[in-house]
Parts: sequence; C-alpha cells; structure tokens
Amino acid sequence: MEQLRQYLADAPDEKARQLYAGALILWEAALRWNDRHVAALRQAAAHAQGPERDRLERLVAICERVPRHPARNFHEAVQSFHMQHLIVMFENPYGGNGPGRVDYFLWPYLERDLQAGRLTLDEARDIVTELLIKLDERIC
Repeated sequence: MEQLRQYLADAPDEKARQLYAGALILWEAALRWNDRHVAALRQAAAHAQGPERDRLERLVAICERVPRHPARNFHEAVQSFHMQHLIVMFENPYGGNGPGRVDYFLWPYLERDLQAGRLTLDEARDIVTELLIKLDERIC
C-alpha cells in the first residue's frame, strides 16, 4: 500500500490518480475483510480445545501476517493467494474461476521451505489439498 501511495503522489494525470486511489480503496477494504476473518478465527480458537485450538491459533498467526505483509513461507503464501483469489472472484463472480498459474507463484516458497526442512512434501500436500477444496467450495 505504501508503494501505491507513492504512485498516487507521483501520478502524471487524473486517470492515473483515479487508478491508484481506487487500488488503495480496494486494498483497504480487502484488509478490513481479512481482519474480520482473523476475528472469527480468534473467536473459534477461544472455544476450541486441544489440536483444533492449536490449528486455529496457527491460522490466526498466518492471517494476521498475510495478505497485509509479504508471505515468509509456503503456508503464508497459499493463504495470501487464497484471500486474494477470493477477493477477485467476489468482485467478478462470473469471471474466470481458475486460479491461474498458482504453481508459478507458490513454487519458490515451497522450494525454500523444503530445502530448509521447514516443511515436508506431505505437509505441503495437505496445505494444497485444503486450498483446492476451498476453491471447489467457492465454485459450487
């Protein structure tokens, strides 16, 4: 958003100013929407116990990070991608439903996590499976 603010300040004409102002409005709304998800996850975590509580607390930490800040790992990158995909699809529900080249965008994160031993292929498969289920739910 800081970059968009700079583009807005440096905009060469009214059309460019409108574009960057609109992009800022969009991202502010997207972040407010994400904050609502974080609040719902916190509430669910407060009522959960054991492994489910742990899972929800991990999701809270991820969703507090992304998409507000750049992803640092594969799980954050998948969550950021999912939220941004939902935003696009809710804005234009009858546009293309496919996520596009998700492999292109997510592979660098997966590769780094695998090489660093932060993630196994089985854990990555679970994360991707959950993403695909969520994409299918939205389409249905």
